Amino acid sequence: MAMMVHDAWRSCIAILEEAGLDPRQICRPGIGPTQIADAELRLGFSLTPELRELYELADGMVFVRGVGGHSLPGLDFPSLDESVTATLMCRENSAGLEQLWRPSWFRVFHFVHALHWAVDVATGMVWYVDWQEGDIYPTAVDLATFLRQTAEAASAADLHYEHEDGSFAEPDGMAWEAPHSPLTIP
Repeated sequence: MAMMVHDAWRSCIAILEEAGLDPRQICRPGIGPTQIADAELRLGFSLTPELRELYELADGMVFVRGVGGHSLPGLDFPSLDESVTATLMCRENSAGLEQLWRPSWFRVFHFVHALHWAVDVATGMVWYVDWQEGDIYPTAVDLATFLRQTAEAASAADLHYEHEDGSFAEPDGMAWEAPHSPLTIP
């Protein structure tokens, strides 16, 4: 049976708890169907059931990172409203260049504002987008899988939480970035 977003999200929350963080203080409360419908109206498409479930669990994270992010291990998780605005900006900045940003993508996570993880609402696949390096490819078959893989990789890494800047770091002090290997599609 496939893992649900709720279970995968719980795995990510466990990483926060292991770092001594209180998820109730840094995760915004989930939102309801009316707020989600308002966001969909702004976007011009419906979110996937997985995205709806995620935002019903938590509407992103409050300010944590010193540079203005909302930190999960290796990811920033802004509110639905912030993600809608970011998605519309990505869409506008890549107008006419579908290879850079597809009209059906919704940006859910980012890392230091340069790297994006987007869910394709047409397929449910999670895409990794790094415009600077030219890396744009699918990285997970769905959101639950992506969250599970991120939590598993964070658990396997020897991470510690940097309270001064609100990020997860490797033993050498470098900020840890969520996994984003290209998805192998048979």
